[in-house]
Amino acid sequence: SIMAHKHEHDPEWAVIAVTASSEAQALQFRVELLRRQKAGHIHPETVILAIADPAPGYVGSGASTLNGIYVIAENVSALHKRTYIDVPLIQSMKILLLHLGGPTQRVPCGNVVGKALSFLPQEDEEGELIAPIDILLENMKKIAKYAPKGLVVATTEAILRLDDDVDYLSSSSFESQGVSVVAVPVSLETGMNHGVCKIDFLNNNELKNILYKADEKTLRDNRAQLPSGEVYVYTSIIHFSSKVIERLLYLPVTPPLDTCTYLGVDNGATPLTFSLYRDILLCMVKDIDYETYIGSQDEEGKGNDVMLREVRAARVLLWKNLRDFPIRAVVWPGSYTYLETALDYVNFLTSYNSQSSSSSSLSSSDSSSSSGDVNTSTASAAVSGLQYHSFVPSLGLAQLSRDSHARHYHPQQQQEADLLEREKREIDDHVALSDEPASVLYPLASPTQTRKNPPFSVGSQCCIINSLIYGQLSIKSRSVIENCHFRQGCVIGSDSLVSGVDADHQIVVNDSTCFLQVRDGDRPDDKYYIIYGIRDDLDAPLEHATLLGRPLQTWLLELDIVGQQDDIWDGPVHTLRHARIFSRFLLPNSGVAFSGDDKQTASWKASKKLSISEISSLKGSLPAEFSWRRSLSFETDMSIVHTSLCDKRDVCLLEIFSRCARNAPIQQALEWMDDIAERVATAIEQEPEGTVPYIGRVLSAISDLLAAYSGNKGGLRSGPARNPAFQEAFQLLYQGRYVDGLQAMRVQRDKWLATVESIARAARHYEGACQAVTRRMVETVQVTMTSSSSKREQGVWVEVEAPARIDLAGGWTDTPPITYEHGGCVTNMAIQIDGKCPIKAKCRKISQPIIILHVAEGGQPVVCSTKEELADYARPMAPAALLKACVVCLNVLDLSQPAPSLSAQLTSLGGGLELHTSSDLPTGSGLGTSSILAGVILEAVADIMGRAFDPQALIHAVLKVEQMLTTGGGWQDQVGGLLPGIKLSYSKPHIPLTVRYEIVTAGDTQESHTSFLKKLESHLCLIYTGRTRLARDLLQDVLRRWYSKTPEILDVTDALVQNAHDMHAAIKKEDIQSVGKELSKYWHYKKIMASGAEPPSVTRMLSLVSSHIWGASLTGAGGGGFMVLVTQHPNDHANIEKVLKEGLGEDASQMTFHKLAIDTVGLAKKYTTAS
Repeated sequence: SIMAHKHEHDPEWAVIAVTASSEAQALQFRVELLRRQKAGHIHPETVILAIADPAPGYVGSGASTLNGIYVIAENVSALHKRTYIDVPLIQSMKILLLHLGGPTQRVPCGNVVGKALSFLPQEDEEGELIAPIDILLENMKKIAKYAPKGLVVATTEAILRLDDDVDYLSSSSFESQGVSVVAVPVSLETGMNHGVCKIDFLNNNELKNILYKADEKTLRDNRAQLPSGEVYVYTSIIHFSSKVIERLLYLPVTPPLDTCTYLGVDNGATPLTFSLYRDILLCMVKDIDYETYIGSQDEEGKGNDVMLREVRAARVLLWKNLRDFPIRAVVWPGSYTYLETALDYVNFLTSYNSQSSSSSSLSSSDSSSSSGDVNTSTASAAVSGLQYHSFVPSLGLAQLSRDSHARHYHPQQQQEADLLEREKREIDDHVALSDEPASVLYPLASPTQTRKNPPFSVGSQCCIINSLIYGQLSIKSRSVIENCHFRQGCVIGSDSLVSGVDADHQIVVNDSTCFLQVRDGDRPDDKYYIIYGIRDDLDAPLEHATLLGRPLQTWLLELDIVGQQDDIWDGPVHTLRHARIFSRFLLPNSGVAFSGDDKQTASWKASKKLSISEISSLKGSLPAEFSWRRSLSFETDMSIVHTSLCDKRDVCLLEIFSRCARNAPIQQALEWMDDIAERVATAIEQEPEGTVPYIGRVLSAISDLLAAYSGNKGGLRSGPARNPAFQEAFQLLYQGRYVDGLQAMRVQRDKWLATVESIARAARHYEGACQAVTRRMVETVQVTMTSSSSKREQGVWVEVEAPARIDLAGGWTDTPPITYEHGGCVTNMAIQIDGKCPIKAKCRKISQPIIILHVAEGGQPVVCSTKEELADYARPMAPAALLKACVVCLNVLDLSQPAPSLSAQLTSLGGGLELHTSSDLPTGSGLGTSSILAGVILEAVADIMGRAFDPQALIHAVLKVEQMLTTGGGWQDQVGGLLPGIKLSYSKPHIPLTVRYEIVTAGDTQESHTSFLKKLESHLCLIYTGRTRLARDLLQDVLRRWYSKTPEILDVTDALVQNAHDMHAAIKKEDIQSVGKELSKYWHYKKIMASGAEPPSVTRMLSLVSSHIWGASLTGAGGGGFMVLVTQHPNDHANIEKVLKEGLGEDASQMTFHKLAIDTVGLAKKYTTAS
């Protein structure tokens, strides 16, 4: 795909200007270039200009060039606050001038946008459809790399791809004192239809002549044919050096050449028409002498036998000023495609190959899997990768959808789809014959197969671009549908082009037909239909002209308008292009028809009719067509969003939202999203019990959309999301009242759309709404407590301690909502550090009816004497938030307003509580401290209150505490630390969530298991890296990407589950080396899940010890904390410490090394009466 650049360099071009045949076209073309500049394809400092030709009608490329460079000079001088044309200033720049061509040069005829700006079946890296002008702009960047300062003129008539990194090219390849013409090798057959460069390769590639449409003998006689049989074609890319620019700026103010610019027109002169090739370049090539040049005809053959005096005088002036400049060819490998007819256009699209150049800048690089075989490619690469040679819809070919929409379908996908979905070809006909949109993603039986009422029939070598197609689709081979909206389906014959058609009824188009609809922007209801044959010559004289392959004169007789000569033709030229036979109604008997329309002949006869030439020149047609294509692209994107969310498909929508932010008003996009969200919420009410609600994904999608509109100007994506304005909506969502909650979210959100900052804050609150939905899911976990045999008396301490945990494989899959939507599986183990369990809590009853919370020994206690003081636990930074949440989670206290006071409730329970917690681990250790601490607190307080947990209930209770704190968090930490030894734990995607676990034993006997644990301990090395990072920082990013369904997250989540099973197998086999391998694989996966998980200091550490270990990982989410190594040799800790300290020097000062032992007890509890 075309790549957006970060522009860490100076602009390739100081100015990019485009010529147009009218002011209206110039304005629209400038808008299109500015769009590309905004998307990053043009440097932000480049000045964008659009220059209308000096007069209506054809002025020629030479006149357009002279007028263009003069207007550029005026504008640039004015921008630099000059009151005159500053020639040295212009000479100091690189300037690009693009000729887009006038209405008569557009292919296919009737395409008001022109082929340069028509969509191709190729996307850029942002998912935007590209056009030939985008390919040209990329090629021009390659030219700018070598070309010296000056003016480059290029036409968009040919589609050119220049190869990258040609070893013989350099800045000296261009003529610094004169003119350079870029030439590419083509076949002899192609060259004979264009201009061939005669090059003197022994004389610095001097350009001796350009032989236009020469036959083979002429080319051979002129030695313009290479030994290979190829020739070098004139590409219309010309570089004028700074010295030549000075002359070019002189010419427009010198009679008679002043008449070719707006200066002459404003002085009342008739514009002079001349050619860039025939009149400017040929005066410099040395095979052309003065008499030949002055008397030559132009390539259009426009009657120069009686050349006007002004034209002769102009050529004399050009010869005098330009003849002495050297001119050379720049030979550049590449490909050259010239589209002259509608058939050329259709053939080009149906055989389009975005890899026809080796250009890396025009393509997405292939992403290969790293260790663990996880595909980490982006969505753009997956959908738009060159391996497809085209583009497929984001939803993928392997899924049959009754309401998906075409973004890009291309023939190369036919065989792949057949292989992937062979068994689905027998699907019942009625499935796809509904009124829902038809899918072009799934080509069914080939056109040669017989089947009753086939819902889809897609022939070979067909192409569908930027279209919405509902109902039945049938398209035969080698046909193109572009920029269309069919609400009731279509039947398209072979070798046909259907463009821009908006149809409420099914449309039928015969073979070999061009059918276009052109909008008149000044009259929205006027949409003209153009119909002609794919092989018709629109400029053939009447006696030879055809319409749909039949003589035009016969058509005129049959249409009964042959006698209306004054009305038939729009001027003196009698060709199909100038025949006034096209209107807002279909041409009768043309082979194009709308189903159910039996009045088209009468409607056509009564309507106003225009010629193709007149329709193509309608004043408002160009902006109307661009608007139509953009709106189609937007609606197609949003239809993909609709299908993805309503059908619960794992499709990443971030590219679509980015496109929306560039091309559509925010309110328009939000209206679509609100409608989709309401549909999903309504459907949830019909789902069976136990189904995981998809509403969180929809809320996150709206957050992603808002974030796309705020961009990087609205502040960081992460931030607080507890504004009181949204609390009612959060509560409704938490209660499962999804429709009402969405409406409440919408009401508040619409008040926050005034600035990018407020939009970013609204995005955060939609993520907050996701947390409310997740909290509701977590609330469903079963936490069963039993009454203990006796209640603890005042003064009796319940002391609970637990080991830390090391996650060995599968982490992140335990985290809500991932574990609810995907299911999770983790292998981890309990560890003692430096000979002790580091996480402790103790609790006792006290006589005072208050709750005293000690977060750390010796610190200031937090005293809660009211319900309000206990209820702020949901703020993670609130004092003693974790301790408060644990107390509340036990449901022995009621914090609602009608409930008795806290003092009264505690008195009824036998007294207040004093709770102490401690941890020997630093904050952000990655060893599961907070969750394990929650577990020991819950166990201690429950025991004091006369309650008891079984292990599974305690695991579930901790999960609820994490959600109460709004810090997220999963279930693996508490499994790892509260249960002994090594565990394989897992949960299925279901509501309510149930965590199950298995204590892993190595070998066949307890003796062999104990022996292996000792052996494994000797190979484990635990290091504190000296860096801390809150898991929440990483968690928010991971959950955001999970909800966004980025391909790398989806792939690696599957891989993590397998990783947990593989680690389990390695332990069972007592294979230390495989344990190390799986641990390193796990670390690779964690780095994919969470960007920034491996800071540079950790990378250095791993590099230093790589030859001494079987594997390694940071514990927990990464980013800092502890690192665990599996060493190749037992008891190699001292050596590892030495290697790191010597290698890191001062950077090792914050590191600490610790003794690790696998804990075989888990949570332990005792009772004391000490004060």
